[in-house]
Amino acid sequence: MSTEPDAESRPTAQMPLDFLPSLCYHCSMARTSRRSRLAALAFIILSVSCLFNHRPSAPAEPQGPESGNRDTSYRFRAVSTDADGNAISYQFTWGDGQTSAWSDFRVSGDSVSTYHAWSDTGVFDVRVRARDAYWAVTGWSPPHSFAVGVRGPKVICLPTGPDSTTRGDTCVFSAAAFDPDGDSVSLSFDWGNDTSGWSVSVAGGTNVAVAHVWNCEGLFGVRARARNSKGVVSRWTPPHSLMVSTRPPAVRNAPDAPDSVVRESTCAVSVTADDPDGDSVSLKLDWGDGDTSEWSGFVASGTAFNATHAWTREGWYCVRAIARDTKGALSSWSASDSIRVAPPVGNLKWHFAPGEYFTEPAIGSDGTVYAASYDGVFALNPDGSMRWHTLLSCRYLAAVALGLNDVIYIGSDDSLVALNSDGSRRWASATRCCAKPAIGLDGTVYVVCIDTDDISGVVAFNPDGSRRWRAPIPDMVEDEPAPTVASDGTIYFGSTGDYVVHALKPDGSTRGTSQELGGILSTTMIAADGTVYVGIHHDGGLVALNPDAQLKWRFAGTEESFFGGVSVGPDGTLYGGELCCDRTDYPDSTGLFAINPDGSTKWHVGLYDQDDAPVSAPTLCADGTIYMCCEWEISYALTPEGRVKWVWHTGSDWSPAVGSDGTVYIAADGIYALVGASPLADSPWPKYGHDLRNSGCAPGR
Repeated sequence: MSTEPDAESRPTAQMPLDFLPSLCYHCSMARTSRRSRLAALAFIILSVSCLFNHRPSAPAEPQGPESGNRDTSYRFRAVSTDADGNAISYQFTWGDGQTSAWSDFRVSGDSVSTYHAWSDTGVFDVRVRARDAYWAVTGWSPPHSFAVGVRGPKVICLPTGPDSTTRGDTCVFSAAAFDPDGDSVSLSFDWGNDTSGWSVSVAGGTNVAVAHVWNCEGLFGVRARARNSKGVVSRWTPPHSLMVSTRPPAVRNAPDAPDSVVRESTCAVSVTADDPDGDSVSLKLDWGDGDTSEWSGFVASGTAFNATHAWTREGWYCVRAIARDTKGALSSWSASDSIRVAPPVGNLKWHFAPGEYFTEPAIGSDGTVYAASYDGVFALNPDGSMRWHTLLSCRYLAAVALGLNDVIYIGSDDSLVALNSDGSRRWASATRCCAKPAIGLDGTVYVVCIDTDDISGVVAFNPDGSRRWRAPIPDMVEDEPAPTVASDGTIYFGSTGDYVVHALKPDGSTRGTSQELGGILSTTMIAADGTVYVGIHHDGGLVALNPDAQLKWRFAGTEESFFGGVSVGPDGTLYGGELCCDRTDYPDSTGLFAINPDGSTKWHVGLYDQDDAPVSAPTLCADGTIYMCCEWEISYALTPEGRVKWVWHTGSDWSPAVGSDGTVYIAADGIYALVGASPLADSPWPKYGHDLRNSGCAPGR
């Protein structure tokens, strides 16, 4: 049976063009009758119309049953459309050598039905073709298999597979079929944009899986049909709907946001998204406070996008991002980045004021704040509420130091007292100890004591309160500075009595003694290379000693400079306060020095015009902020260059303490907790007492 190729868009002529001149001549010469001339003219018009006519669309596979019996008529239906709006006629071929007559003409888009009966058994291919009124004929349609007198297979259920996928991804669909006669079956899938070949033959009921990739977006119907070993083909199953979308973008990481920000200040956040198809992307951020940003403008895939936001309430917030591409495909929400929104830096968080003057607090591993006053020892929760209070019968208490397991050690004019973390008494020595203890890595407690028989010295206590050793030091007085411990276990102590720095070995024997330094000494501080620094009162200045206490260099200061000692920054820079300045080169009454490790001046700033205002050792933070207290009602927060960031009008001669969350604690008429932005600096000696626990031990942080 011959078929014609599809050429739906090509004009089809039904007569040769070189016939038209001759036809026109003979018609013009005809004189027999007016009727002959009209017929010839109509024929010319019809012939010219054929030149610009288009074939109808090729019909799809005929619709009808898949199987039947001999000598029984079955109905089959077909439909086509004509781009020129011409009427359409249809012709069927039945696969048994017979072909139907052309049907009556139907309106374009209307279906036609016809019947046929087969006299033989077997599997027959039913096809259909269409023509229009100008005899433009399509090719034959795809075949519809019809089994006569034989039973065919059936697909058990709809194809099984995903409901959605992305363009370019591989999807697997599966289906199973059975044959009533037990024949083997093979399956074919219609993907909605293509058709698979027949699979290998398998036993009935066996699941057949076939993969396909869609390279365009849209809604597709996936169908399956089966064929048995006799060639009988089942009808297509109903479609399984599959939505194919563009591949979505992906947010590369959690948004890049700072760890903390001040309430109502603008915070910049950066986020990047990538699109696998190279499409431009737009981003939206969820700020965690119930607010989301608008979609950004589209940027190139892989380009960082910056957005800003200001939170109006303090707390912790999780910031996340989502992306979409130019086709509307959405990514998943990204991982979150946590950000802490704090009150404006320098604002008061709380003030604990039982009415007594406090010494510098220590901060426990759980954030508990421990501080001593004339009325005993207090433990405060991070929110400022009191956890417990232990009354001690003494006239004076030094600063608190915490040992192993947050055991609390307090020196007093009566004894050295050890308290458990719940405030219960652990033990007390029989010696007076008016300076803050230092705690070694093994828990040994080092204190400056004046025994009841007025024999003074440095005493080492075991954590259980038993005395390990005592190193006698002559001429000591009650108001002595606290000892410190180096990383190699050497204990350093600057004596107010003889103006000498003593270096003791871990067993209490002497390692070295400095020359007389000419003034009352501050607590020693220790650098990473073992250099020991000590401020000199009355004579003024700062001294650097080698680990054996021998002089390294001396920085000339004013009479009361470096009253509280120095702190050591991450790069080895020394920071120390000065006061009572009557020098022409540093005329301000109170200020701050930054000194290079070789003893040269890095910079100096003046801060306060009140004479005789003792200045504490600065406290250094990880973000470079420098905190410093003056006794006369003022405390400073400074930049790493010494510029004032903010001031708090409560002074103290104790160094500020800084919690792990950046909270700044100032000991004065109670404990003030101020909003800060950064924890302690990771430096050799960032504050008086070295660390949160006030251990006074170089590696103890």
